[in-house]
Amino acid sequence: WRWFPQRLPSDCEWLLKVPSSAYLNLRGLRNRLRCFAGEPSLQFLGVPKALSMGEGEDSFTIRVADGGAGIVLRRPLFAKVPAMLTHCGNNVNFGSALGTAEDIALGLCLWWHGVELSSWLDSGDETLYNEDPTVIPAPGQAKTADSVYHRLLIQYDTARMGLLQCLMIITGLKTQELRDVDEKVGKSRRWLKNIACTPGGITYPELTSQLMKHGNSYRREPIFAPVVHAAIQACFLSDAFETFEKHSHFVQDKASKASHYPPLPPPATPAELSKEWHHPLPGQGPAFERLSRGGHGLCVFVLTTTASEKHRADAKAVLETWAAPDSRRPKGVEVFLVEDNAWQPFNEDREGSEADQVARMTLRGDVDMGFLFNSVRAFYLWRYLAAN
Repeated sequence: WRWFPQRLPSDCEWLLKVPSSAYLNLRGLRNRLRCFAGEPSLQFLGVPKALSMGEGEDSFTIRVADGGAGIVLRRPLFAKVPAMLTHCGNNVNFGSALGTAEDIALGLCLWWHGVELSSWLDSGDETLYNEDPTVIPAPGQAKTADSVYHRLLIQYDTARMGLLQCLMIITGLKTQELRDVDEKVGKSRRWLKNIACTPGGITYPELTSQLMKHGNSYRREPIFAPVVHAAIQACFLSDAFETFEKHSHFVQDKASKASHYPPLPPPATPAELSKEWHHPLPGQGPAFERLSRGGHGLCVFVLTTTASEKHRADAKAVLETWAAPDSRRPKGVEVFLVEDNAWQPFNEDREGSEADQVARMTLRGDVDMGFLFNSVRAFYLWRYLAAN
């Protein structure tokens, strides 16, 4: 902590310290920290453990990062740590704390200087580590004498192997166990690619909590600090908008060629994209005009994607077979292929037949974030149909 601040490479915005027995999900950790770029208040991150200070009515609790689950400091704070440690060491009332475990000493010193810990990982879904025996109970980690590796084998058996790739930090592993875990995580990623790595603390915040000690009692607290929770949610929207921006000109081109009216401008910010998802504006083009005229007994909507050549071929096959506007289709039945904004014409040499254009529709804010987020597209479609 004293030596590195002056020698840290200039491109290191965050510092994560873990024990040598750790196995890390580097991509997951990088993506999580990237979500905090616009939130400067987040400086000290970790999985919290509560320290009881004082006695009786004067007791209080301090939250520090459990070193077993990693300690994260942001660069601006990290630069101040050497001076903070010197200040703490010179204080007679604090000197004894420096003789305790390193994570406790650092956490107490940062607390003394007004730096608060923010919980950034779901201790139940994203970490496995040896909990601190001096903290009872350790949040999110079941009390057991079993090793971390043995707990991993039990919790992530064949039925739940896909979720192994969602773990961010595993510590307390022996040398061969590290290699075994690496092999298992690799299988998890190869065999089960469509697993949603969204922890319970994000998916069900009102149903997921951690038990933390406060003085002489225990309280339920959110898994994630509120500012962390908000940043992770905003991060998804930012990613969606970034993907949307790459292809939004396709929607503009198709709308301008297919409608008699000037095309509506696409959402220009993440906030505008979110507004469009919640309050969709009317679409433009032959498909939307045909839909709005009504008179249909049955309307079929097929969500399509450009995720792969196979997916594109599937959509084309639908238009050329059972959805083709010919004598095979019963009267009063309409079929619409819902294309995200990455779609280009099936054949780059033509815009598609008139019948194709009537069958293909792209909502103004439709963006494909991958199979795991198809529900976002589906709910957006339901909202559009309900409103328009």
